[in-house]
Amino acid sequence: MSENTKPKLWTLPFTLLTSAGFGITSVMYLLTATIAGYALTEFSADHTQAGILAGLFVLGACLGRLTAGWALESFGERTTAAFAFSSYLVCSLLYFVVRWISVLYVLRTLHGIGYGLAASAVAGAVMRAVPASRRGEGSGWFSTGTSLGSGIAPFLGLTLAALPGGYFWVFSAASAFSVIAGLLSLLAWDYLTGRPRKPTSIKSEPTIGLAKWVEPRALPIGTVVACLAACWGVVMAFLAEFARENELQNAAAWFFVVYAAVVLITRPVGGVLQDRLGDDRIFLPILVAAGLGMVVIGVAHTPLVLLAGAAIMGASYGTALPVGQASAVRIAGSLRAGMAVSSYYLVVDAVNGLAPAIFGGFISIFGYRTTFVSSAALAVVALGLYTMWARRIGKEFN
Repeated sequence: MSENTKPKLWTLPFTLLTSAGFGITSVMYLLTATIAGYALTEFSADHTQAGILAGLFVLGACLGRLTAGWALESFGERTTAAFAFSSYLVCSLLYFVVRWISVLYVLRTLHGIGYGLAASAVAGAVMRAVPASRRGEGSGWFSTGTSLGSGIAPFLGLTLAALPGGYFWVFSAASAFSVIAGLLSLLAWDYLTGRPRKPTSIKSEPTIGLAKWVEPRALPIGTVVACLAACWGVVMAFLAEFARENELQNAAAWFFVVYAAVVLITRPVGGVLQDRLGDDRIFLPILVAAGLGMVVIGVAHTPLVLLAGAAIMGASYGTALPVGQASAVRIAGSLRAGMAVSSYYLVVDAVNGLAPAIFGGFISIFGYRTTFVSSAALAVVALGLYTMWARRIGKEFN
């Protein structure tokens, strides 16, 4: 198919939803990159507590993902998104008034639930809206918007946190991103569904049992990518403290910028290659590279090596997310896109959230370097799961 006859990808709703995805992700990464330091300095928490705080948001997101598929099919995307973004904003504002770490635990969980609902609604709408022949490319470009958030937001968060009264500005930025993302996403649904603003259901067929809550066919590929998400969760939660211990603070601030810059290149290219070459030729090198990236980060003694690790993780884990998402939707079918996306990220987010809490205890015993390098073994596990399980499931639906 020539470029002139390709179905249009960059429609106004797709552009608005991609921009909203940037805002949603910015809130998550801005707070994830700073909440451990906030807990250590403001609440005198230990590393395990800091890791739990970093992970509770993602575990809350899992609860949001778990109910998202049911909510989307029962109430429609716009109604679900309106509720999700309202709660997302309220939680962002509550950080200003929390004074006890126990309350912060609860807030992080509730905030994560709002994120899971909002992200699933937006991603499901995008994956249903893009043409099937350009699904990998569409997933890549949509995820490029989120990758901008994963790079810009941590850099912004660490920069703001270093200012006098820095966490006030961190929470202000999170609140602003929440407002922008909500407005853009709801505007997109006005164009998708037309006025008057009626919630549209994406029901396709009666669902019973487990299928009411998850799409089982999306779980194998989600599990593979979740192994890489565990590696990234540890980096996200503890990079700032690792850098401070090794006098790499300036490089740590730029780490996420380099990561995002690489993702901006590799995600769209990876999506196009996935559409043309299939999953295998994309996934296998990604999984190998992710293990290498964790080793490079763990052994980094200079800024250049640390930033090289960021680039490798951007090309591997950063690309794995949209490639896995497109694969999950292809396997489940476009009518179950919202459920497939929420189920895929349910697994990814669950592991991403547990990782900081689990590996936080390892760091207390073995230190940052050993923990980072050892986590590369998860990429080997992912490679085994893909070749022996997810690959076979995916080929059944080619």
